[in-house]
Amino acid sequence: MPGGGRYHISRKIADGGMAEIFLGRQRGVEGFERPVVLKRILASLLADPQFRNQMIDEAHVAMSLNHSNIVQVLDLGHARGRYFLVLELVDGWDLNQLVNRARACSFPLPPELSLYVVAEVCRALGYAHAKTRDGQPLGIVHRDVSPHNVLVSEQGEVKLTDFGIAKAMGRREHTGHGVIKGKLAFMSPEQASGTAVDARSDLFSLGTVLYVLGTGRRPFDAPTDLEALVRVRQCQFVPPAEIASDISPEFARITLRAMQAAPADRYQSAEEMLVDIETVQRSAFKPAGQTELKRWLAELQQMDGAPIISKTASQSPETDDSQALQLDDSAELVFDDSSQVSQPREGPARPTQPTVAATPALLPTVHVPAPAPAPPTPSKSSRRLAIFFLFGGLAALLAWLRLRNTPRRPRLTAHPAAAPRPVSAPPPSPTPPPSPQPAEPPGKSAEKAAPQEVQPPPAEDEEETLLKHSEPADSEQILGEAEGEMPATPPAAKHGGRAKPESTLPDSVSVHIESHPQGAVIKLKDRVFGRSPLNLRFRPGILYELTFVKKGYQSASKRFTVNGRKNQKVTIALKKKGAPKPAPKKLLLRRILGR
Repeated sequence: MPGGGRYHISRKIADGGMAEIFLGRQRGVEGFERPVVLKRILASLLADPQFRNQMIDEAHVAMSLNHSNIVQVLDLGHARGRYFLVLELVDGWDLNQLVNRARACSFPLPPELSLYVVAEVCRALGYAHAKTRDGQPLGIVHRDVSPHNVLVSEQGEVKLTDFGIAKAMGRREHTGHGVIKGKLAFMSPEQASGTAVDARSDLFSLGTVLYVLGTGRRPFDAPTDLEALVRVRQCQFVPPAEIASDISPEFARITLRAMQAAPADRYQSAEEMLVDIETVQRSAFKPAGQTELKRWLAELQQMDGAPIISKTASQSPETDDSQALQLDDSAELVFDDSSQVSQPREGPARPTQPTVAATPALLPTVHVPAPAPAPPTPSKSSRRLAIFFLFGGLAALLAWLRLRNTPRRPRLTAHPAAAPRPVSAPPPSPTPPPSPQPAEPPGKSAEKAAPQEVQPPPAEDEEETLLKHSEPADSEQILGEAEGEMPATPPAAKHGGRAKPESTLPDSVSVHIESHPQGAVIKLKDRVFGRSPLNLRFRPGILYELTFVKKGYQSASKRFTVNGRKNQKVTIALKKKGAPKPAPKKLLLRRILGR
């Protein structure tokens, strides 16, 4: 293959719903070379001019943006009827990956670094929102600000990417009225409703990103996409201070202001939000910038060893992409055979490392099914057959051993002191009375009903019937002796084992109650309070039992006792109904042996 093309592809690193992503090199005269990322539209979408125009729009919008916090689009090419974009390589990870990796390593991103990352995205949005042409504003709105589209390099650089669905004047494809684009979990209420959006919609999405960084949770998570969409449209979320009790008031204030339901109540520009963040950074936190972020990234990488993009393995190392990548008709894009360093492995390809998702931030979240795998070689078939017979032999041996031991079981369970009786005339033996159980010591029942103990599920009530009798939400109502029962022993203090005097306990404590999934109806005896999550006030030192009811899930109860701490939390995980039970081992062996 001729090697005179400007762009040489090293390997494929991702597939998306609209394009393929490749790692490559841009070459020029006198040995000029630099790494780049190439984004090529899928052949299956070429017949649809909307997708083709959307990619051209991304190039026209993004190539006009030249900012240190925006991923630069370097070129737009066309070869063999297919368009491709050339983008700068941000050699690192996307913010969504960093959040997940930090949670897995119990090494959270400090709040001062979270504010720094969001401040850098503010700079990118402020530049894009203010972009003009011939003195007229372009009206650019990103519309997909999310952790997936915030890239962080190994050196601590922060860049916003993917203006593929950005709204700007003069575009070929304009979004119709009522059409929703972007990631649902990070949309603004007006965007989720399909109405007109402006720059303040991006600031709401950025506030949602800050919410995730501060609490570790998405504000609008729900069991179904429809419920999540309703929550976004109504702007229903739990305040960050109720989820993370250690979050600073300044951090929570910035988050809540950016996430106001009405655009007029939010920050009116990215510059206004940036000024507020920098003021809080200087007054409430220690200094943090690119150097501190780079150091934190290095420590996280030492913990989990996640590689950067340029060092990740090819997404499909066993697939020969040379034919698919031969686009050298116009000498623009060629496949570099020498760069294929990944060798084929035996067996099915393993999933790639999570870091490959750093580049798919350039893609929508829709995925295309992978091509069908090649038929297995004869050597693989023979190995699979040998493994099948090996496991079959082991299963037969296990069944034989169990059947062999079956007659001996009665002799093992017989009472050793029982004397043999004649078979002809066995005397009737009266049924022995049940042996009295030893009385439990005082306070034992209270120990069994300790906090966080899940009781057996009660009979399920219908949600609709319960909600008809639910009480109006009243966060100031105090629940006490009438709804609970006093523990057998008073709660002991942490140190010294002495009971805590009742005089030191507050009259009531607010408790945040939630279920997984959310939306379960919450009962306390015969009283119904509504759906989770919600907050109720309880008197401390009393044993309570809450019941959770949700359609499609098994009803469950939970007992707990409130102590004197503030902002306590009660959670329960509900199990789905009708989950298939695993077949018993004996039945499984009979099926294997054909008996």
